[in-house]
Amino acid sequence: MHRTSRALAGAIAIVTAWSAAAPALADTSIEQTHITAQLSPGKISIGQSATVTGHLTADDATGTVPLANQPVTVYLLGSGRPAGQATTDGNGDYSFKISAAPGSTGQVTVFAAFNDTGADPAYTSASSTSLSLRVPVTRSFSGGEIRADAYGYVTLAGSFYPSLKPGAPVAIQFSPNGADHWKQVALAHADHDGYFRGTGYSGQSGWWRAYYPGDADDYPIAVDNYKNWRWNTHFTGFKARRAGSKVKVSGTLVRYFSTTRMGGFAGQTVQIIFRFKGKKTWYLIGHAKTNSKGQFSTKVKHYGKGYYAVLFRGTTGTWASSTAKTIYVRSAPAAPALTLSSALPGGIPASAPLILHTA
Repeated sequence: MHRTSRALAGAIAIVTAWSAAAPALADTSIEQTHITAQLSPGKISIGQSATVTGHLTADDATGTVPLANQPVTVYLLGSGRPAGQATTDGNGDYSFKISAAPGSTGQVTVFAAFNDTGADPAYTSASSTSLSLRVPVTRSFSGGEIRADAYGYVTLAGSFYPSLKPGAPVAIQFSPNGADHWKQVALAHADHDGYFRGTGYSGQSGWWRAYYPGDADDYPIAVDNYKNWRWNTHFTGFKARRAGSKVKVSGTLVRYFSTTRMGGFAGQTVQIIFRFKGKKTWYLIGHAKTNSKGQFSTKVKHYGKGYYAVLFRGTTGTWASSTAKTIYVRSAPAAPALTLSSALPGGIPASAPLILHTA
């Protein structure tokens, strides 16, 4: 039997609607009362309402009968006071609405009671089972950073307010249209300060966002979409052939300017890379710049028999690309033997060439 409300930390501030209670009916033949309660929904946002419904009955000589036109008090444990009263209808049913006030978050316990003050000794007091009402936290993105490279990797980092719990999951998602078909491409977790950082990959243009799925105490939230749109690039006419003690490398760098128009990409720097036959490591051995038509031509030192390719590292508006094939160049008949340490200016990862993207 609940007679007073109990204070709980982090209580929900509740706005309630009161209804007038009808006078109690005195009937000394009634020996015991019973009250039920249900809550729907059990989770609401600020400004939304939940409804407590139930049924009030009593036992008399003929059995269990509904009690009509009787006052039912709804209590919120944590609010510091009763929420208000409802009156049963002709079938003994009652209904009472509870709304979450601005700034309310957390959990509150709800129950209903009949004749709780003992004003009418003809009726025994009764209370329902306790129900749990949640008002989850609504968070906002408090800021962060977005980094995107020309190879399809995007890093999203930042924090939410209020801060996420340590270890809370934050999905890095990609969508080709920014409206639907969101796909998780990486999963980050909040650190002890609530800060997250995650890097995902997609080889096509589209939209990115960070998504916190929420839990029983938090609502989900998606960070504003970031559009990473880049035009495709590719090489045409790639050639590599021995020219005396050097190798002449040439070709054309082409880019899309729209979905229907493409042409030479002027004023861009491309990288010439090489690997020895039978080896896996690629080395950066030279650069060339494209002319007004996207064409480039340069001579690089001939280190021996091996494979040549060309890389373009991309821009803020275009994808990186590489030549679709490598060209094998044999050694010159009398070429001197050169060592890796003295001949080659530095290595690049073997995975660097032939990374192709689609717009």
